[in-house]
Amino acid sequence: MTICERLAAYCVRGSWEAVSPEARGKLKQHLLDTIGCALGAVTCGPIGGIRDEQRAIGGSGPCSLIGGGATTPERAAFYNGALVRCLDFTDTFLAIGETAHPADNVAGLLAAAELAGANGREFLAALAIAYHVQCALTSSGASIMRKGFDHTIQLSISLAVGMSHILKMTEQQTAHAIALCAASGVGVGATRTGERLSNWKGLASAGIAFNCIHNVRLARQGITGPLNVFEGPLGLEELVGKQLSLDWDRESYDGVLACSLKRYNADFHAQSAIEGMLEMREAHQLQAPDVARIQVDIFKAGYDYPTAVAAREDASHSLQYLLAVALLDGEVGPDQFDESRIAAADVQSLLGKVVAWLNVGYTRAYPQSLKCRIRIEVADGRILEIEKESFEGFFRQPMPVGAVIEKFRRLAMRSTADAALQNIIRAVAKIEEQPVSELMASLQNLGAEDRTNVAASE
Repeated sequence: MTICERLAAYCVRGSWEAVSPEARGKLKQHLLDTIGCALGAVTCGPIGGIRDEQRAIGGSGPCSLIGGGATTPERAAFYNGALVRCLDFTDTFLAIGETAHPADNVAGLLAAAELAGANGREFLAALAIAYHVQCALTSSGASIMRKGFDHTIQLSISLAVGMSHILKMTEQQTAHAIALCAASGVGVGATRTGERLSNWKGLASAGIAFNCIHNVRLARQGITGPLNVFEGPLGLEELVGKQLSLDWDRESYDGVLACSLKRYNADFHAQSAIEGMLEMREAHQLQAPDVARIQVDIFKAGYDYPTAVAAREDASHSLQYLLAVALLDGEVGPDQFDESRIAAADVQSLLGKVVAWLNVGYTRAYPQSLKCRIRIEVADGRILEIEKESFEGFFRQPMPVGAVIEKFRRLAMRSTADAALQNIIRAVAKIEEQPVSELMASLQNLGAEDRTNVAASE
């Protein structure tokens, strides 16, 4: 059997019963968090252009758009996926030299679930499968991002298995769906590197979801893909220089337990440092004029940040900016990435006082911890220090359910009326007891102002 065929067998035998009770609960927390990120992005810059493009095409379809309207599965997967990723506030999975955002599976699987008329239990089982596959491939030891490819490679495969499971495809159909999606899902690392990052950084995963649901539907109709896409000549294994033949007979469906939620709207590697800065700010009543210098000792993955900050894509990945704005504003959320805030003199001046030092010991502890130490020199001569192991939301320090709901509320209130917000929370809490269409109806009817109506057509 090829890897595609073995992975297809793993997918087909997956079920809600195979997911542990702990993973079931955490899946629903991650789903609520993902929906909150999407609702918080309704007025995000690139979303307007995508909405206008969809309106220009017109038409309708069987799948819901968050905020109103209906369209084809492909366009729903893309639009809703763009909302999920626009704020860069979703969950994260870490491995040495690699990373993934498993919440990128949600929009595509919701579109597939609506297409299939699936119930919530079937959707959650597929989501568990997709999460585990993406995490297992990311932690396989293969140099994907380190070889210059994008982590959408793993996403294309996880979406293929999740969508195939929801659509109740056979092992043969699923194997070809995996092959088609993997062959067309090879992205390049340039998406996330360079001095000036583009909008595509936040849209690449949505583009993959668009392609994958189309390819999975083709496979369901008998279209075949290159089943040797992994191990064949010029296959993925040759490209990344390592075998990807995981023992899928031994894999569980609980990958979500190794995933973390972001507490702050910033790059994942900065989360513990931001939490430390906010704790110091509160404990010592720090004000920016009092600070002479900020030194951050941090692991390598958190050290490699841009220092020049001119746009949102730069700011969210600049340790200097993130710590400066945290000290100034007492929070790091979507408002901290408005163009006017990024360009403001106070934050631009303060970020110049932040110096990052690479710590070898902290690097060795990564990714099982996100250690950092912050040392602040105050103008009156005092030296203040704090050391952090991780942050609230890290997989080894899970965010309490109440905190997940509070994060959802803060984000969703940017576009959603309170009554609709309560309906969404209830729909997610009971999703395994209802058809997915119940959840999507609550996401279509936000009950907020006209500006949040994101219908692609009237």
